[in-house]
Amino acid sequence: MSIRKKLLILLVMVSLIPLMVTFVLRQMSMRIARAHITQNIHTTMDKNARNSLAELLAHYEQIMVREQLLMEGLIRSQARETELCLDLDEEQRIQALMQIYTDVSRLSPKGLLRQQTLMVDGSFICYPEAMAPDLDFRGKPWFDRVRQTSELLRIGPYIDPVTQNALMTIAMPIHQKNGVLTGVTAIDRQVPDLMTNMTLPERWREDAERLMVRLGSQKKDRNRLTIFLRSHTTRERGVGYSIESEILASDDSVNYEAMIQSIKAQQPGVTRMDYRGKDSLWAYGRASTGGVLPVLIVPYARVVELAAVIEDQLMGQSQLWWRFGGMVLLVVFVAMIVLGVTRARAITQPIVALTEASGRLATGDYSTRTRIETGDELQILGEAFNDIGPHLLDRERMKRSLEIAGAIQQNLLPRANPTLAHFDIAGRCVYCDQTGGDYYDFIPLEDQPGGQLGVAVGDVTGHGIGAALLMAAVRGVFRQGAREYGDRLQELLAHCNNQLAQDSDDDKFITLFYGILSSRDRSLIWASGGHDPALWYHHRTDRFEELPNTGPPVGLFEGMVFDQLGPISLESGDILVIGTDGIWEAQDSGNEMFGKPRLMELIRTNQEENVQALCASITEAVLNFVTPSLPEDDITLVVIKTH
Repeated sequence: MSIRKKLLILLVMVSLIPLMVTFVLRQMSMRIARAHITQNIHTTMDKNARNSLAELLAHYEQIMVREQLLMEGLIRSQARETELCLDLDEEQRIQALMQIYTDVSRLSPKGLLRQQTLMVDGSFICYPEAMAPDLDFRGKPWFDRVRQTSELLRIGPYIDPVTQNALMTIAMPIHQKNGVLTGVTAIDRQVPDLMTNMTLPERWREDAERLMVRLGSQKKDRNRLTIFLRSHTTRERGVGYSIESEILASDDSVNYEAMIQSIKAQQPGVTRMDYRGKDSLWAYGRASTGGVLPVLIVPYARVVELAAVIEDQLMGQSQLWWRFGGMVLLVVFVAMIVLGVTRARAITQPIVALTEASGRLATGDYSTRTRIETGDELQILGEAFNDIGPHLLDRERMKRSLEIAGAIQQNLLPRANPTLAHFDIAGRCVYCDQTGGDYYDFIPLEDQPGGQLGVAVGDVTGHGIGAALLMAAVRGVFRQGAREYGDRLQELLAHCNNQLAQDSDDDKFITLFYGILSSRDRSLIWASGGHDPALWYHHRTDRFEELPNTGPPVGLFEGMVFDQLGPISLESGDILVIGTDGIWEAQDSGNEMFGKPRLMELIRTNQEENVQALCASITEAVLNFVTPSLPEDDITLVVIKTH
């Protein structure tokens, strides 16, 4: 039977059968459709609301982590600069400290209240506020804690007795040149300003609750949440905050207990349960400093409010359609008989033409075109088909371009392993795409005394073309700076950081490890900008040590400060492995990570191999671990062995 006859029969059946059953099933269909649509709309709105709340808290957490890293960098800078001013006379020291505080305040995120330095002798300086000169602030809890630990501490949130505001404090000790503790410097931030990072959709804002809560500290309250800070939003008063100590509770004890257990396990989530007699969605994040976590509560009626409006509109349209359905179907039935006879041939001819053109395209003739002028969807289909050839040709060209880009990027990596007395050195990089963002380099330092070699390993955020371009830029800036700054590693990383921060977006940065090997005394100095610690295997004692990070990621913000560590002396048989997180964060089909313990055992087992073989063993082990999947991140490492 020809397509024209089949088409005619099909059109008649499509027209006749609905006409016969429409009126019989009218009422039943309306009820089924209403129930189905209502269920789907409510399910979709509920799912979207849960996703929106979860994404909002995840975004808030990312902002808080970035701001915490920034504040740690600023307090370290403030402490270091304050120590440098201790030898000045009082007037010069105050002027210098005010300039330091002004610079730190300018770089800090929103919410900064004050900066202060308290000395063990009772003297203090505060910016921008002035405090009564006859008060002794050495009794502040954080002052004693920092003195006792001599480490950077994050305190709070707590209620400031002076301003009665909710504050968080980050503090560091100040030492004299001889190492004696001379005071504590701190930065106070207002917690309400941090809550402005949680921006709810306009349709929820007036009725929603934004809370900062913490688990109760008393034994009887350990399974209950206490409200620390509440945000109020009204049309008349806008946004405001109140400090409270109310218990946050719900009549739904089962879901409430499940939420408490998730909070204790540091697992954020969204749940639906009662709040003050109203069915609500609760979204909660992870507890941060001081055990405080954000909670968002939105009345469920607000979540599905739009669903009710959409449901009414759909039902109105459905009723209108059923009212005129019989008449329309009758007209359609007659029209299909006429059109089926007259248009069948017009439909089949373009199909034949498309079939012939498809055969030519399949053989690789990308210039194949077909001409269909029916003025309907077949013509649109023909035009779409005509666009396929150029697109396939463009994809072929893009594929070749990516292959060329990958080859160029491989040429930017070292072509051969370097030679340095007392050391065997090898590096390897495996990209998960045709191009990637990982980077390693060996930089000869001929102008430095003795035999020295710079070793760099970096990991640009993301991968692909964008990361590859940023990697190339980093390589150029870093190679030039490495020879200029020599063994002043902190200045080198600061120079590269400022260059990248000026030329790249806020979400583009690189974690970077750079060290200088000296053959004269078999030593290493290093600086690390946000990079995972390098692994140092001590051959003689058969133990591992991590070389700590010395600063934030490179390229986040201008003005970041980096430290330099070392030198450390390497003994014969010691092994250094400097890698990127594509090694230990690689996941198998069960989402289990490769992990550093597995890497350490691999190094210990293969310690007698040469560095090239050890590089190959580690890379092969990671690739086998993720099989049958492909690695989701670039794999890069440098292995250094002392002899």
